[in-house]
Amino acid sequence: MIKNTPVLILILLFALGCNLNQSADNEVVIDVDDDFKLTFRENLETIDDDLLFFLESIDNRECEADTLLMQIDDFATAVRIDIDVVNSTGACLPGNTPAKTQAASATLRNDRLALSIKLEDLVNNQGAILKNDRDFSIQMETTHGFYLPYETILRVPRSSIWGYVGFSPTFREEAQAFLNQFQALTQGLEAEEGQYGYFSVDKDQEVRVQGQESVIMYTQPFLRAFELARKRDIKSLFEEYQEKYPTMKFVFYDSFGEKFE
Repeated sequence: MIKNTPVLILILLFALGCNLNQSADNEVVIDVDDDFKLTFRENLETIDDDLLFFLESIDNRECEADTLLMQIDDFATAVRIDIDVVNSTGACLPGNTPAKTQAASATLRNDRLALSIKLEDLVNNQGAILKNDRDFSIQMETTHGFYLPYETILRVPRSSIWGYVGFSPTFREEAQAFLNQFQALTQGLEAEEGQYGYFSVDKDQEVRVQGQESVIMYTQPFLRAFELARKRDIKSLFEEYQEKYPTMKFVFYDSFGEKFE
């Protein structure tokens, strides 16, 4: 019986957008297109050091029913991420959005863990996840098939709250009135420059909140510190303004894992 396994692998590689090149040392080099974006952030709903991973395709899916799958297995000294694409078998309705996965988490039981990211069981990228009191980072030897917009996230400051207000020019004064009341319930916070997963801070303390760029209106982001005793008042303020001004958008997240949007 003749085995055609190598031929099958080549066909699958080309189907995934892979090219096989031969180096000067006669090594076969797999060149895979970066079809996916992988991001990560802290899981704030647990006291453990957990990371949440998110995967999405860079281009719109070919068929609306195409599915992107990501499975994570975490061990004492290693984390394994498996990525699979399930193509629809029925009629193809063209997709108009990227394919996305649900968040998948990994518990980091040590300060350094081996990391493998496999694409369709054909490409296996090796690297490591590192953590300390300041940040989490991913260091990859290769990133065939995907890319990381950032490799390091700083830990979210304790007792912090962040978000944004979205408004049209007609409601600029109402947005400012809300922010004035919100600031009276919270305290200023000077954060280290960098990426936090949920938001980023630049050298001038300008804040960009995740999802803010997709809002089709003016937005005013914020990052503040708060006391737990004030949390009910803060939430009531958001609810009051959201009910009073339904065309505006009020979004907040806090370092304890609660969100309002």
